[in-house]
Amino acid sequence: MAWSTRLGLVSDRPDNLVRTLTPAHNELLRRDYVTEIQITGRGRDKQVRYVFGQTPVGSHPELAAMLSARGVKHGVAVRLSTVFPERIEEASRRFDQYLKVSGRPVVSRGGLMVAMVQRPEDFATPALGLSPAAPSTPGSPPPQRQTKRREQQDLEAQDTQEEARMAALEGQMLADWTLRQLTLLGIVKRLTLSERGHLPEAVLSGQLDAREVVKHATKAASGGAPAIQLVVEEVQKHLKSSRSFRGESEKD
Repeated sequence: MAWSTRLGLVSDRPDNLVRTLTPAHNELLRRDYVTEIQITGRGRDKQVRYVFGQTPVGSHPELAAMLSARGVKHGVAVRLSTVFPERIEEASRRFDQYLKVSGRPVVSRGGLMVAMVQRPEDFATPALGLSPAAPSTPGSPPPQRQTKRREQQDLEAQDTQEEARMAALEGQMLADWTLRQLTLLGIVKRLTLSERGHLPEAVLSGQLDAREVVKHATKAASGGAPAIQLVVEEVQKHLKSSRSFRGESEKD
């Protein structure tokens, strides 16, 4: 199964490989990125064939292009530009500024860009040069207090809507969302194949607080490899306490 090696999935048990891919397959089908997924063959001769649908464009292709240029995957870029069109340009400016002033390498450029769009308040730090741009006209007066209050209320309303959308996720949708976010943020690739396979189950059983882990991973995306590794160890700790994971480890 050369395809599994290219994906970084190594196992002597083909069923484990298929199970690991199931959440991603469900998401591809749900978003019509593929119209059909065919799994044929047995054992190590198992093959996966994808029938692709039309490439999603979205309602703001120019904003999606800005995200893609900064490392965001096309599908994620389309989704973010559709959900948060008003945030993309400012997030792009902050992203570019961060790359200029940061002395640390960015492990996941796409993950950082996604975080800046989803949680803009976490990156509005003057010390990092990420505060909103100053007025372009020299000597122009600062915005009126009422305008600032209205802008703050708008941001709070947007954050509330986003949090409500995330809070509404449950069951398999929450598990799939968690796997997508942790993959994008560079967490999943640091887990073993067995840990990846049990991640959705840990979310479904409540063993893993999915939203908190994703929140920590999003913040860690700008902290480099050490910060990301701490999140990986946190996830591994929860997975090891999972009953099914312990059972499989004992079998091995």
